[in-house]
Amino acid sequence: MSEKEKSGSELLEALKYATSDRLKSVQRKLTIARNTITGDALTRPYDAFFSENDKEVLRQAANILGQFKNKVEHAKEIRAREEKERDAFLKRCGFLRQTILNKYLKSPRSIGEHTESVVFHLALQRFRDSIARYRGTYFGHGIKWTEDNFNCGLDDKYPHMKVKHVAPKCHTESFDWLSENLWKYDEEPTADQVIKVMDLFHGEWRDVTLDSYKDFFQHYNKALLFEFEGNRPANSPFHSILS
Repeated sequence: MSEKEKSGSELLEALKYATSDRLKSVQRKLTIARNTITGDALTRPYDAFFSENDKEVLRQAANILGQFKNKVEHAKEIRAREEKERDAFLKRCGFLRQTILNKYLKSPRSIGEHTESVVFHLALQRFRDSIARYRGTYFGHGIKWTEDNFNCGLDDKYPHMKVKHVAPKCHTESFDWLSENLWKYDEEPTADQVIKVMDLFHGEWRDVTLDSYKDFFQHYNKALLFEFEGNRPANSPFHSILS
């Protein structure tokens, strides 16, 4: 390691929490301070106001500032490389989380997949503390939120809202919550955590959730079937289909 690299590394150790932008700002200020001495104080007509001893002190000060500025500059370059590498690593972690979840938590397309997405969302909302790294992590509004969206999909007052919009919303919210809470943001994820969640869902959570919200899912599946098959009567409230 060269003296320049050593000095930069030593400075970084002392300033371990300083960002490259912060070091760049300090470098700029040190440059201004040095240039003020060499370009202003030690030039005519200002130099006439200093004794020879004062001028020597100023030259030494400018030299010291210049040397330290070089150390800060090198430390900034090292920190900038570290930040770039860390940003690339975090981006890779995020990409891997998305890839893993896309494999095990697919977007709903068929009627069955729509139902499963809603069941999974409600189950995850109910049992999330058993898998989250931190208990009490916020996640949606549960059945109330889902029922409100479902009812809006049935109501002719909201022509742009459909029953089939419920599942994609549930899927997105479940996907985002798992992405944020199954792994640390700065660790390279594996599929193990998702596999565990899916095993718990199919082995324990799913039946409990379906049983808890039996009436809702009866209405939801019936309304979803009508919407998928295009059997919704024109100009009539869809609630009547469910009665």
